[in-house]
Amino acid sequence: MDNEIYERELMKTRSNYFSIGSIPCPALNNQLVRFDQQGFRHFLRKKRLMRPIPDQLRRFRLFNKHLISAIKSKDSFISDMSIRDRMKFWSIVKKISRGHQVRIIATKIDNGPLCFLSIMNEKSKNSR
Repeated sequence: MDNEIYERELMKTRSNYFSIGSIPCPALNNQLVRFDQQGFRHFLRKKRLMRPIPDQLRRFRLFNKHLISAIKSKDSFISDMSIRDRMKFWSIVKKISRGHQVRIIATKIDNGPLCFLSIMNEKSKNSR
């Protein structure tokens, strides 16, 4: 993997990510989803371990290409909601092409702000 490509994608994603601030999400009744340090750190690490570079690059590219449209879309929907201890997690899904969708995870601790946590791509389970 060319280190220069990785550094360029990292810097682009960091700049885009921290310029967002927060975005209203129709799937969550237009609640604001905040983009903070925790979500950005999740691009790079999982459970304190560094993610492999190809996984980081995949997430950077998904974020840069699909995040804004997926969060703002009226076609996005909540596919799952779970609670662990004091944390609530929402899984927001948007179809991006035939047979593929993007999944965004948002989280909230107690009565704190709703925050972006993760983005991933996956094959569509159904045709919504």
